[in-house]
Amino acid sequence: MDLGETKLYRHFDDAGELLYVGISLNAVYRLSQHKDHSAWFSSISNVTIETFPTRKDALDAETAAIIKEKPKHNIKGKQAATRESVLEAHRVAQEARELLTKKHVYFKPMYRLDEIADVLCLVGGVGKVRKLIEDGELGHVIIKSAKGKDYWYVTGWQLIDYIEFLGGGK
Repeated sequence: MDLGETKLYRHFDDAGELLYVGISLNAVYRLSQHKDHSAWFSSISNVTIETFPTRKDALDAETAAIIKEKPKHNIKGKQAATRESVLEAHRVAQEARELLTKKHVYFKPMYRLDEIADVLCLVGGVGKVRKLIEDGELGHVIIKSAKGKDYWYVTGWQLIDYIEFLGGGK
């Protein structure tokens, strides 16, 4: 399954050092996730974005960039990255995303929090889902009942965004 046009982004510090390389369907949104979850975010002074026609093309370019350019904060880059090790990490992440996407997202536009806990196999159930929401890692919507009670839901698109987030910026 290919999700279509995909962006490859690079984050640089003010000295021009490459901090991070990643891919995403929405690089600007992914940048906002880095703001909330990456200790090195405040060091970013320049971002470049390239568009690739397919996710596979972007993955290939990202793999080559991690191996050749050795970004400072890519987890894969901290190990002795080889093309095979990076491709294997991508393959495992892609399989997980595809499994979750095929199994769940296409069939439901909205999920209750207990359903999200089941979909993601989260230890801690609804409490863990609420923590992900409160930490800004998982989007949600709030629907008020006629009596004014708040009900939290996660949309299928928010689930897709979270699954991408699990892929390390993919």
